Amino acid sequence: MNKVLKSTLISLSILSLASCSGTPTGANNTTYNGSNFGLKALIVTKILPDKTNVSSSLRWNGIGGADHYELSRIQDNGTKIGIGPTKITNTTLTFSDSDLKENSSYQYSIDAVDSNNRLISSDKTGNIMPINSTNLQATTIFDLKLNETNSISRDTTIKWSSVADVDLYYTSISNDSTSKQIFGVFTKNTSVNLNLATSPENPPQLIKDQLPIFTNGLEPAVRHRLSVYTIKSDNKDFEKATAIGIRQSAEVKIII
Repeated sequence: MNKVLKSTLISLSILSLASCSGTPTGANNTTYNGSNFGLKALIVTKILPDKTNVSSSLRWNGIGGADHYELSRIQDNGTKIGIGPTKITNTTLTFSDSDLKENSSYQYSIDAVDSNNRLISSDKTGNIMPINSTNLQATTIFDLKLNETNSISRDTTIKWSSVADVDLYYTSISNDSTSKQIFGVFTKNTSVNLNLATSPENPPQLIKDQLPIFTNGLEPAVRHRLSVYTIKSDNKDFEKATAIGIRQSAEVKIII
């Protein structure tokens, strides 16, 4: 066998092995830096009265020709650890990563892979440090006493104390017996009227994934639980935020 033929056969064998492996292959590995693929990560530190949870919410844009997506969390040493299902379907463009730590930074990457297991495109986030719970204080609700049944009208304005370095407040009301949330709005002010038809502020979807907007869901003669949350971001422009802290203040029971 001449040297040219032997070299060709070896090259074909290597190519065949690469295409059959479990790792996506291909030279078309373009990083879009968030402009096209658009992998966005928001790390959320949620401080509740009894515990603190740190998790991340991931969103990205679909890529034409992709059969599925593969997500990884990048360790401090650069090692990638796969998270979630091995193959995230092309109809699912979101994922949540849980059990994170307050004092550790995180970075994520994503691969778009076609039906032949070839890499179409990849993207990654920068390093993200969670908001530390010690840097975000709770607020105090005025005029309503805790742990008592307060009968108020639907046109009542709820007021609370201001907190330094807070970017947003969120008012949440749930049915006391079913825990179903029926009211939730964002505001930069320290008060909100319960008769609102729309939320005064409309933050990006990654934040609304954590705290959804509800209006006009209050039920008459039903006991509700009301909470005000303080929210702090790592960027005053919420569209560019990569980490937020959410602290729940003490709950108040009310009847509309």
